[in-house]
Amino acid sequence: PHSAPSDPSRQIPNRELLRSTFDNLPDQDRQALALREIASLSYEEMARVLSIPIGTVRSRLAKARQRFIKSYRKEQNQ
Repeated sequence: PHSAPSDPSRQIPNRELLRSTFDNLPDQDRQALALREIASLSYEEMARVLSIPIGTVRSRLAKARQRFIKSYRKEQNQ
């Protein structure tokens, strides 16, 4: 079954909250998330762009995602 369409009146505030959460992350987190989630680079491509080992790419992304989720949930509850 298809899920019900989301309430349009909630889409804009949610998008703004996502953007605000992203903008408030440390530069390193924003860079990692942007390369992976927006530019859709592979881990290998990210490692080359950032000149870091692939293991560092993975750990950096994991930490960035954790910080993003924690910050998003905190802002969502305010």
